[in-house]
Amino acid sequence: PRRPTFVVKLAKLPEGHTQRWRVWLHGDAGDPPPKVKPIHGVFGFAGSLIGTLMGWRDQVQADLPGYRERSATVGLRAAEGGLNLAMPPDTILSLSRLGGVAGHRLARAFNGPRTGGRTSGWDRHRWIRMRSTLAAAQRYVGEIARGMSEVAGEPTYPELLAQRPPLPPPFVDADAVAEAQALLAACEGLAGRLDLSGNAPEPAPRLRMSSPW
Repeated sequence: PRRPTFVVKLAKLPEGHTQRWRVWLHGDAGDPPPKVKPIHGVFGFAGSLIGTLMGWRDQVQADLPGYRERSATVGLRAAEGGLNLAMPPDTILSLSRLGGVAGHRLARAFNGPRTGGRTSGWDRHRWIRMRSTLAAAQRYVGEIARGMSEVAGEPTYPELLAQRPPLPPPFVDADAVAEAQALLAACEGLAGRLDLSGNAPEPAPRLRMSSPW
């Protein structure tokens, strides 16, 4: 994206936290690993299930290259955030300041100048997105090519394109058929070329067909 969104997340401070800092970016020395939350009882299981249904997509995307760099985390103590609805003004002001620190760190990470032959954080972010997207696109094209050619005992997709009369719904004209044939051939050609996933950022995302709704 040319104008990406950024996020400031709230999370409980990890157990044994002894550092003075309360704000971290992905890749910081103190960036905590993914946390496994224990489940206590039936109600705890139900609550975890609802939470997963509501936020699973955000959670799995949060660690993808190109996403994780755009988030900052504010660590909360036991008496902060969550269901602590009666926080004193000083606590609220402190959390507000921490949010400002998180925003400042993100701005500094992405808005650095291009000086001394070094690229800015924004340039590096775009590079990571490009590497990750190209690797995912090539993998997806390879899956398309294999699915179109490996059909035992049935006509291949190129053979279906050449079938006369065409199956419904037909292409609008002969030019569209020729373009479809060229696209299929291009997919097969790209599938056999050099693998762009080598040394690409991990974990690698996947492209999938999905509903527009």
